[in-house]
Amino acid sequence: MRAKAGMVFLLFLCGAVCHAQRLPEGVVPIHYTLSFTPDIPAARFAGHEKIQVHLLRPTDAITLNAADIQFNAVTVQTSEGRQEAHVALDPSHQTATLQLTNAVAAGDAELEIDFTGILNDKLRGFYLVQGKTRNYASTQFEATDARRAFPAFDEPALKATFDISLTVDEGDIAISNGAIVSDTPGPGPGKHTLQFAPTPKMSTYLVAMLVGDWKCIEGGSDGIPIRICATPDKIGLVGFALKSSEHILHSLNQYYGIPYPYKKLDIIAVPDFEAGAMENLGAITFREILLLVDEQHSSVGARRGVAEVLAHEIAHMWFGDLVTMKWWDDLWLNEGFATWMVSKPVGDWKPEWRESLQDVQNASGTLDVDSSPATRQIRAKASTPDEINELFDGIAYGKAAAVLHMVEQYLGPEVFRAGVKQYLETYAHGNATAEDFWNTLAEVSKQPMDKIMASFVDQPGVPMVSVRSHCSDGKTIVEATQRRFYLVGSLMDAPSPETWTIPVCFKMGEARDCRIVDQKQQEFTFDGCYAEFSADASGSGYYRTQYSGDTFRHLPGNSWNAGQRDRLVGDSWALVQAGKQSVGEYLDLLRRMGADPERVVFESEIQPLPTIAENLTNPEGRAALSALIRDLAEPGVKRLGWSPAPGEGDDDRQLRPVLIALLGNFGNDSKVLQQAAKSADRYLRDRSSLDASLAPTVLSLAARTGGPALYARYLDAARRAKSPEEFLNFLFGLVAFSEPELVQRTLEMAVSPEVRSQDSPYLLVALLSRPATRKRAWSWAKQHWTEIQARFTFSSGSRVVEATGSFCDPADREDVQGFFASHPVESSERTLSLALHRIDACIELRSRQSQNLSVWLDNAKTNGNSKTGGGRPRLAN
Repeated sequence: MRAKAGMVFLLFLCGAVCHAQRLPEGVVPIHYTLSFTPDIPAARFAGHEKIQVHLLRPTDAITLNAADIQFNAVTVQTSEGRQEAHVALDPSHQTATLQLTNAVAAGDAELEIDFTGILNDKLRGFYLVQGKTRNYASTQFEATDARRAFPAFDEPALKATFDISLTVDEGDIAISNGAIVSDTPGPGPGKHTLQFAPTPKMSTYLVAMLVGDWKCIEGGSDGIPIRICATPDKIGLVGFALKSSEHILHSLNQYYGIPYPYKKLDIIAVPDFEAGAMENLGAITFREILLLVDEQHSSVGARRGVAEVLAHEIAHMWFGDLVTMKWWDDLWLNEGFATWMVSKPVGDWKPEWRESLQDVQNASGTLDVDSSPATRQIRAKASTPDEINELFDGIAYGKAAAVLHMVEQYLGPEVFRAGVKQYLETYAHGNATAEDFWNTLAEVSKQPMDKIMASFVDQPGVPMVSVRSHCSDGKTIVEATQRRFYLVGSLMDAPSPETWTIPVCFKMGEARDCRIVDQKQQEFTFDGCYAEFSADASGSGYYRTQYSGDTFRHLPGNSWNAGQRDRLVGDSWALVQAGKQSVGEYLDLLRRMGADPERVVFESEIQPLPTIAENLTNPEGRAALSALIRDLAEPGVKRLGWSPAPGEGDDDRQLRPVLIALLGNFGNDSKVLQQAAKSADRYLRDRSSLDASLAPTVLSLAARTGGPALYARYLDAARRAKSPEEFLNFLFGLVAFSEPELVQRTLEMAVSPEVRSQDSPYLLVALLSRPATRKRAWSWAKQHWTEIQARFTFSSGSRVVEATGSFCDPADREDVQGFFASHPVESSERTLSLALHRIDACIELRSRQSQNLSVWLDNAKTNGNSKTGGGRPRLAN
């Protein structure tokens, strides 16, 4: 799983034990009949289930998964009769074995179980939700928590059909995977029972149940009824989600060429929710901030977030629900495909959001994560719940999606779509592996997709393709070499044994020509001689490109598209971190390009500047860098102003806060800080006085010079917020106050009942991420770790571990490593390793590049050429 020799022994030692987390073979579940009676005030539930199974061989013991379940009565019925079973629990493996006095023959059997459980406060299994005026019950079963709600064969390949009913209070409704087919009084006074339509075959982790006084609005798309549901106090915020869902469902139907596979689609905003959203079959659950927006008074970013997460989750109805990975090691077949799919329906609906270009930028961030020696391959072994939970990371989502984008560009969109369609049709309502996908793609495309995909799926890390060219006899000769890329320069000095099969799409002038780089060193010939060329024609290659010095100094070319420019910027900064370019060469590139006319590319241009300012400059150098930043951003702010012009597009609404934040935070522009303070004061009195897209930036900048009085106003505004977005704007605005006593108040509030457990760790993460508050927050966290850990839900602790990677000092690194050695956080082993390697990379970057930056800034000051092109658009789109 890691590129560390020390792990070999541990994996060997773990082998037999870890494998025992899997259920024994020999029992195939066919159908579940589930009945639940939740008692929300008591935070408990009662359940009854019948499971039809097929026994592949005679047995006197049947093992299934169960955790936090009390078994009350268990019987097993076969053709030979019914007998009671003794239950042997194994909490460490989360299993229950039904032991029979008399062995039963192979064939059909029925397990009948009465049980009870708790509605827990950890946002997993069947859990308690705190609303504004009452509590609710909801479920979150992925990856291994269906077993906390009912005894189950809780593995993704053990698909079955489900009949579900819930007995709830008269004033409540219930939502599940199927539509309601009956609603009958009782049993008992003040109760009614809702029966849901049988489901198609599906994995246990996709079962959903929600209970409370939910309110819903209805719509539909392509004949499929759609409901968006929320608690009564927030039902007025669901309109944009409904419009988004209707478009997305239609667009996905068109793309897949396979109609939406289920009878209805419910989408529910849950006040307490661990993940961003969950693709339960026909009943998708969401964190409120990612579904509920005030359409008329929300930021572009909030609306984009709603549409993008909806696209991801609805795409799962095909990738993940209709076709499910056989085991969690192929999680990428679910998450990578859903991530890859987002830009298609959203970009079709909102082209001004530049979704396909956003894919290029996102991939660059993933390449950085994957350039750590602590990364993993896309398909990684996992047997225990902790190991499985760690798979839900940037590799399963981001890397898998980026590799799919690369392959799609290589094959062509229509060929790739044909392969996707055939894969879904072949494995519908079943399970599949990575080989099933890439063999289908190879069959359709007649290309060596097995070799290409396997080299990226089963091998960790990022390739670097180094290219140089020359002209000979009217032809361009390109020499290409490959090796593994690391963000730590010392690792780049060591030999690299890895080899990938890389589809590299060159752009020679206006012509695009794709070749396969599958050797350490190769040579390619192209007709014609070209003054400029690109080794990544669309910016979609999953590799870092290193151009020879002479070539790089003339890049980007005049004909380069936005994707090529974005990737060039990302590659250049990555090479700086790896010690293969100087920071001066990156800043020269920035000066050549100026402020790119494409917002997404401009964001990529400026992304390294905070790191440069914080970690590479002394006070004098910081002042010189601030002047450069002002040159870059001031023209854009003058053009856009602080308020949207009539008819202004979403792109400029998103660009404005980027520019103002850059000027205020890193340009140290006093006028911007003064204006932010005035704007924040007006916004606190009148929410319509400021464009919602600018509000978080203004609140953060104003806090820099604010004090206790302004802090109190933010806190009061958070408590009175009318939407999730407004609440989080003010809550996280508190993080920007740097006075020690205010930092202390924010830390104390983070572990108080005032902040939901779903949000609590993220306040600490934000404070750890800010240079001005990092050390104080870390010191406090170590002293109050028991309180912090008590607020962790099942995966939020890893976010705090990840945030400690923001340090850039050997002593801090040693402190972080030592603390977590004695205070381990579940499902965070790899996360800690990644954080420590991030610190290593920063320490080495500072050592290698600080002097280079100082020399560059001195030369720029002496030569008077620090200008970056005045921030004027100069490049073609």
